[in-house]
Amino acid sequence: MPHWTILDEGRAAVVPVELSDGGSPLLSRAAVREALGWSREAHGWCRGDVCVPLGVAASAEGPGDAVDLAAFAAVLGRPYAAERAASVAALGTGCADVGLDPGGVAPDFALPDLDGRVHRLSDLRGRKVAVNFWASWCGCRWELPHWEARYVELAEHGFTLLSVSLDHRAADAAPWIAEAKPTHPVVIDTEQRVAALYQVANVPSVVWVDEAGLVVRPNDTQYPSDTFEVFTDVPSGPAMAALRRWVLEGDSGLTAEQVAAYTPRPDAAAQQARTEAALAVWLVGNGHAGAARSRFERIAAEAPEQVSVWRALMPLLDVDPLGEEFFAKAAVLQERGIALARPLPVGPAEAGPTGGQAE
Repeated sequence: MPHWTILDEGRAAVVPVELSDGGSPLLSRAAVREALGWSREAHGWCRGDVCVPLGVAASAEGPGDAVDLAAFAAVLGRPYAAERAASVAALGTGCADVGLDPGGVAPDFALPDLDGRVHRLSDLRGRKVAVNFWASWCGCRWELPHWEARYVELAEHGFTLLSVSLDHRAADAAPWIAEAKPTHPVVIDTEQRVAALYQVANVPSVVWVDEAGLVVRPNDTQYPSDTFEVFTDVPSGPAMAALRRWVLEGDSGLTAEQVAAYTPRPDAAAQQARTEAALAVWLVGNGHAGAARSRFERIAAEAPEQVSVWRALMPLLDVDPLGEEFFAKAAVLQERGIALARPLPVGPAEAGPTGGQAE
């Protein structure tokens, strides 16, 4: 019996499978438990305190104790992707388990820095925090020293910066971190789990979290310098003035209604793209670069607005993320009216939503 690798949000299990007439992997109940942690009980399929009634899961069950993996993923409300030639399948995270609660508490997370020290967002309660999503495959890699300067300027006023690299390989981010010499924490989200949690579609993207842990400014394109103004048409001055006003005066520049309006909503297509990307990362690491390239092209075509998902794959495929292919894909986005830079209003919080982030 052939064996497949089953990827489940960062975990990998190799289990025996058969194939359905349609080519979907069929797992035994024991293999489902080993790969995904779900067990079939008398009243339903259960993992921990969560159970799916047998009647709901019936569509995934075949003859004997066979379970159709693709159908089981659908029952769980999770995206699914498979590469039959490489004997691998991946289950991603469903929309119900990601996204920001508009104006609610920022989802907690814990990520390591380059030295392996883990930093947790909730440990920063009591201070204003700007979570700065960046990557070495983005021009914003040159902005890290400028963000460090903003941190040094405002730290004494109760401000903390937490920079999150979306590089799949920590080594890619390392030279840029070393050059910036940051005194604020810089962590690495190699699996883009936190990026999914915060629905980050592109970098740079900055989220403001207040002393109580509440999101007061959701995903916002902010630059700490004018290095890229000629390309983005987004000057740094207004955003940095807004940052200082928030830290010093407590005004985030957005009303509660605007925070709700600009908070990105979880999207099934985006979660499917993230699942395809996780599969592509595995394919690259296991000698299937051609198949990974096909996944990359599919993501860029079917979810082009998820720039941080497909662009992060480019270094793994030996494609220059700042080269001609990126700019060709960026031109397609422009033709479709999808903005790369998505700045939010930066004035004092007075009016209702008037523009900003494309969803």
